[in-house]
Amino acid sequence: MKISRRWICDFVDISDMEDEELARALTMAGFEVEGYEVLGDGIEGVIAAKVLSVAPHPQADKLHVLKVKAGPKEYEIICGDLSVSEGDVCPFAPPGARIKGGAAIEARKIRDVLSEGMLCSPEELGLEEKSPGVMRLNDGTPDGSDMVEALEFKDTLFEIAVTPNRGDVLSHLGMAREIAAVIGRDFKEPDISFTEHPVEIHKDVHIDNGFYCRRYMGLIITDIKCGESPAWMKARLIKMGLRPILNTVDITNYVLMELGQPLHAFDLTRLEGDIHVRFARPGEKLLLLDGSHLELTEEDLVIADEKGPVALAGVMGGEASAVDEGTVQIFLESAWFEPSSVRRTSRRYRISSESSFRFERKVDLAGVEKGLRRAAHLMERICGGKAARPLDNFPNPIERPTILVSRDFVQRSTGVKFSLEEMEDILKRLNFQVEVQEEAIKVSPPSYRHDVQMDSDVVEELLRIRGYDAVPEALSPVQIGAFRLPSRITCFRRVKQHFASLGFFETMTYIFTSKNPGENFYFFNEDGISFPVTLENPLSKEEPCLRMNLISGLVRALSKNHRNLRRNVALFEIGRVFYSDGSVFQEREHLGLILSGRYPGISWTDEVHEVDFFTVKGVVESVLMSVGVIPSTLRTNTRLQHGNLFHPAKSARMETEEGRPVAVFGELHPQFASSLELESGVVVAEIDMEQVLTLVEARHYAAREVPRFPPAIRDLSFVIDESENVEAMIRRIYEVSPYIWKVWLYDIYRGGAIPQGRMSVTFQIWFRSLKKTLSSEEISSIFESIIKMAQKEFNASLR
Repeated sequence: MKISRRWICDFVDISDMEDEELARALTMAGFEVEGYEVLGDGIEGVIAAKVLSVAPHPQADKLHVLKVKAGPKEYEIICGDLSVSEGDVCPFAPPGARIKGGAAIEARKIRDVLSEGMLCSPEELGLEEKSPGVMRLNDGTPDGSDMVEALEFKDTLFEIAVTPNRGDVLSHLGMAREIAAVIGRDFKEPDISFTEHPVEIHKDVHIDNGFYCRRYMGLIITDIKCGESPAWMKARLIKMGLRPILNTVDITNYVLMELGQPLHAFDLTRLEGDIHVRFARPGEKLLLLDGSHLELTEEDLVIADEKGPVALAGVMGGEASAVDEGTVQIFLESAWFEPSSVRRTSRRYRISSESSFRFERKVDLAGVEKGLRRAAHLMERICGGKAARPLDNFPNPIERPTILVSRDFVQRSTGVKFSLEEMEDILKRLNFQVEVQEEAIKVSPPSYRHDVQMDSDVVEELLRIRGYDAVPEALSPVQIGAFRLPSRITCFRRVKQHFASLGFFETMTYIFTSKNPGENFYFFNEDGISFPVTLENPLSKEEPCLRMNLISGLVRALSKNHRNLRRNVALFEIGRVFYSDGSVFQEREHLGLILSGRYPGISWTDEVHEVDFFTVKGVVESVLMSVGVIPSTLRTNTRLQHGNLFHPAKSARMETEEGRPVAVFGELHPQFASSLELESGVVVAEIDMEQVLTLVEARHYAAREVPRFPPAIRDLSFVIDESENVEAMIRRIYEVSPYIWKVWLYDIYRGGAIPQGRMSVTFQIWFRSLKKTLSSEEISSIFESIIKMAQKEFNASLR
């Protein structure tokens, strides 16, 4: 936000403060000064001049010869702005004057005609970076007037970063109020007086919803003389980056920059009947001042007359009711609109204005009337307008909170000691209502300080005005004891570290998704019934639902990587998923991962290989092991039913012994991958981290003795049906004897002498006792028991 030092001086005297001093005071008060620009440096001797005559240059078609009068003297000058006409009053730099940058003006010949000075543009006076032509002062400014002071050429513009909760300082008045409180000086309010006149025209204001429009004021002003604004007003608007248009419009912009209250002026003769603040109706359209044609929705708050919408509430007015040079009667609007409504409308149509910027950050309810009266004062003074009694529809006031703040709480919060007298003084300087009690104060913030709601907010105000440098550097006493992070945090940290060690990249996908049934499914409902959660007010009509899984978002991320020629991809995400079981909304933490291309892991051949079902199964198992869940305590179910997402023969679900699902994993279905232009062989997995946390918290640790005796290692090969579950077979081998220390699937072989439909599996088995070295007879006995078990339960034959 830009503020002008000269404009601030209208409300608080800072003439004795250096720019650097003022910038530091603002920054220490919580308003970061990003920089400031000194205007008019070196400008001297610029005065007002009236154009007496205009004649063509004898040797140049694009130049005019002008005679101008500046006080008692007359000058002949050359001008390149062909729009300058007789009677115009303009800033004039005679010989000896200096313009922007200190450039000295001298009399010199241009195409054999002597030019005794020059008419100045806003750019040459330091008011704008670029300007198309000479500045006009057609507001009754007498020729010969000193323009340097009258138009405040010499000024400093401060660029200030304002936080979203401080909408009250998005104006010169608001910033001056803060400066006065910080430096402890008197603050002067602007003149808002005007004479009320009786008018025969009558209008009422109707508000359909008092939540979205808490207050709407209107003012009828007649006998308006539309024309150019005074030079001083135009100069101030130009500094703020606003283009002067007409005095009526300029006054509304001026009040916006001065008080922070958005206003809008309607041509009264173009309004039919009463004013209605309502939501748009289906099929209604609106042509805005910037030329935008809008097809309105029922979510758009509008200002309407009896014919239809005439303005988009809080954003911009309509072209049909705009004021112009012929306007003689206006209806002046000042209102309070709900920030969320203005924000949605502004973003929907991608239209941002100075008004919407302030409404989105909340304007002052009391400032609605102050802004209207200030504009009426200026209209009466500049346009000769006659204002009637204001209309005021105030259906929904906001009560200011009453907050009790103890002196002890202030000291404990900040480490700074405040007396009750100092607390009272600071808060009264900030315009708070203060009642001193025993060792505490009861305060009520002004209406424009909607950000102050609790005692901590009041403490912040005290410290801000006292100075943050008053906070002592001493450390507060801290008792250090045993501390243990919650298991959720510990678990997630370990998972992320484990994925990083495996070469994965963490990603974050959008939680919003479409209504496409292909994306909206939940893997872990035991009864299979789940419904998507649909938002009442989605950010995008194309994505109105919350995601039910992470895989869909990861697949889209992979597709984007493939389009950018990145084939070898390893991504994971930890995030929330949402679904409804038909009556209650559910929200759970999940982990998703996706792999494609070649993955640098160890395979049976010790080579980098293309990812497959076993790759993703191994990753899922290693993730579970990283948080202490032993995969062998879970069972794998290959009967997975999830439509066309997973490959029917290369997918599985991992679940507890009780049947509660923990993870789903496998290859993407080739048809699904092809629809997204993905190559085949993409593998995905999703883990229910809530279920994993339950397993982590339920686990029991038992220490056992470090083995002193060496293991005996034997290989054992079986031929089994391809339909047999090898994981179940490994579990049963462990159960044969307590001396079986480790079972490792060493090899799987098909073909050759192995019959079709059968396969050879080779296990490496470690035998070990903690008390002795096992004899050959004992190992052979266990071997025989394993063989008998495999033959009986898995239709296995010894190879």
